[in-house]
Amino acid sequence: MMVRRIALAALGISSIVRGSSYVGPRSPEFTPAQLAFLDQVIPLSWYAIGWMATGSIALVALVCRRLQPIGFGFAIGFNFLWALSYSAAWIWLHVPRAYVSAASYFVIAALALCVAAMAERQHPPDFPQGVTCRR
Repeated sequence: MMVRRIALAALGISSIVRGSSYVGPRSPEFTPAQLAFLDQVIPLSWYAIGWMATGSIALVALVCRRLQPIGFGFAIGFNFLWALSYSAAWIWLHVPRAYVSAASYFVIAALALCVAAMAERQHPPDFPQGVTCRR
């Protein structure tokens, strides 16, 4: 189904871009307040690997349909995790406007879940003219 492939491509590219944003030189004592809860559990550089792996799986799933549930699952999971972290930062750390990003991550996770749940349409086979299917 084309909708699922478009969603996987979007999730794949955005996941790779997001993951690459956490790679590279940064001050060890600097962690964005919105991600402070996540960084305390696992360093952001490890999440970067997870994001990029998620994106890679989603892109490979464009041609390998068996990987689609895994691609959607990881993309939904990481977006939901980021949504929780931004929400927690807004609630407990009083980070202004973190709720806006949290809402965006929740929406991405919810839409990905909806697209992942869409059933693949099976087109009926083309029968030669005059041949009917028994019911």
